[in-house]
Amino acid sequence: MMKDKILEYIKLNPNLTYHDLCKIFGLSLEGIFKMLDINNYKIEDGYIEIFDTNDNSIYEEFSTGYWVKYEYDENNNRICVENYKGSWVKYYYDGNNNLTSKEDSNGYKYKY
Repeated sequence: MMKDKILEYIKLNPNLTYHDLCKIFGLSLEGIFKMLDINNYKIEDGYIEIFDTNDNSIYEEFSTGYWVKYEYDENNNRICVENYKGSWVKYYYDGNNNLTSKEDSNGYKYKY
């Protein structure tokens, strides 16, 4: 089954972009998303944005290979941003969902 092949390929090559998958498997972006059951997305001129069920942006990709992933907690607070270079920023919140601090992959820590 094609979906299984795509998922296995992603597992073995985790840094591939969706644009790469299109070239490898000969499918359109819409075809890849349909195959992977990704239903909430936007495609515009080489730009892709994927959303979670709460309409939070969880992934952005440009046809140039640049991508950014976002993670959220159960309160829809953004807790992590990671990019294609391996850089990341983690965000921390108090019990009232106020941003209290952040740290990044360069070792910098910020308090608010």
